[in-house]
Amino acid sequence: MFYDCESLVTINIPESVTTIGHGAFSGCRKLKSITIPKNVNYIGNFAFNYYDSNLSTIICLPTEPPILEGNDVFTRSNSTTLQVPRGSLERYKASDWNKYFEGRIVEIEE
Repeated sequence: MFYDCESLVTINIPESVTTIGHGAFSGCRKLKSITIPKNVNYIGNFAFNYYDSNLSTIICLPTEPPILEGNDVFTRSNSTTLQVPRGSLERYKASDWNKYFEGRIVEIEE
């Protein structure tokens, strides 16, 4: 989709999107924030994985954690915060999402 797009800083994925494919935003090194809409139920491997990540905030609006394919969906970073809808925190902590964002998953009001 936006593989290796050097100018992309922020993105709000349209509500109609249900799947984020393999490598969709890989290489977008300047990307700082992204909003994943409620209808996304699957994210492919390397979708947000890139060297020298600047990604600081991911707002993930599905109440059920989307399925993550593979072990390298996100760059493992100690500075990226995952924001999830109120009432879904424990589901995200119990899912594969926790291996990327352990201790940095917070609830938000939608």
